[in-house]
Amino acid sequence: MKKLLVLFASILLFSCNQTSLTFNEMVDLSQEEALSITPLAKFYEASATKNENITKSVFRGVENSTILVEVTADGKVTSEVIDSPFLDDVVINLPVKMTLEEAEQLLLDAGYGTGVEGVADWSIVVLRKPLGPEETPALYIFTTSKGYVNVNTITGEVEPTETLLGENLRVLRIATGLFAFCGASSTIPTGKKMTVQGVEFDEGVAICPVLEGPSIYSLAMNGKGTLGEFDASDFKATPDGTDKTVWSLFWYFSDTDTIPQFNLDNKQWEMMAPVNRSFTIDMSSPSTSESDMFQMPCEIWKTENGILLSKCYGPLNHMAVPLRKPFSTQDGQTSVTAAPVGAPYPVGTPIPPQNSIEECVCPLTFCVCLEETTQN
Repeated sequence: MKKLLVLFASILLFSCNQTSLTFNEMVDLSQEEALSITPLAKFYEASATKNENITKSVFRGVENSTILVEVTADGKVTSEVIDSPFLDDVVINLPVKMTLEEAEQLLLDAGYGTGVEGVADWSIVVLRKPLGPEETPALYIFTTSKGYVNVNTITGEVEPTETLLGENLRVLRIATGLFAFCGASSTIPTGKKMTVQGVEFDEGVAICPVLEGPSIYSLAMNGKGTLGEFDASDFKATPDGTDKTVWSLFWYFSDTDTIPQFNLDNKQWEMMAPVNRSFTIDMSSPSTSESDMFQMPCEIWKTENGILLSKCYGPLNHMAVPLRKPFSTQDGQTSVTAAPVGAPYPVGTPIPPQNSIEECVCPLTFCVCLEETTQN
């Protein structure tokens, strides 16, 4: 009996010494794991459910890879590296200045309770810093019975997430199939106007090769131009639902890749390595202005030198990012393109200021969180 009591006491003492990690402590452990894989790892987001003692964190890896790390409340860590970029988030510098417990109390104080005293109404939480339309600090985004609600980790402000991000928490998807790649193309003004997300811009047309494979798709785009009205919100494969059109989408190609481009020397379309470059926007000249062809409608045109080409219609001097609202480019901004130097209205987009370039998932492009979805 005495031995049994001693054994019971030892078990009790051991159990008391096993502390359960908090959400933020698990996130810290996930960062240690990611940094052990690559010192260049950057934190994107972490999620957890209210009833499970586990966090699932996402980090940017190297060469457009993603690091997934799971940490349990008892400190067990597992990780996986995925050969695909993570979209829709901006890098968060850990640690954040607010714990989940503090955010949960703010949620409760704002009236999001279960009816049980001291119990906040939520089932899932994600710590993330969404990409656009407005710059924000890191947010705790709670799934509540009343919808998504975010808590600002700096100001402590509590508000419905729809106020900030609209109806979609995430608007970027990975699509597969045919798409027009305009990143190395120039654009010619059509002399017409087009609307983009309700705002009018000068319209341009770019000749872009049609590729097949993965691409980045935005649900936020809609408008009206030469090809009529277009709306990408339902993730459809082509603008008009037929094989006569394609979307102009984005994918990053480095100088080790070869993609179809127009060779100015021999005036032919051929496979070449892209030359990604940056330039300062000066809208007094077409060659230092820019055009946006991300998520724009295109019509299949012809095949030349074995390369399928399309005509894509998009706005001149419009920023591809932020995604949910239309913004005009400004003189003095730095834009990026793979179009040749001197080309009119090169297809591109302004990039973040130098102090935030490290947050971008692809070199010389916008910061983009992968949500696997079947395309219609």
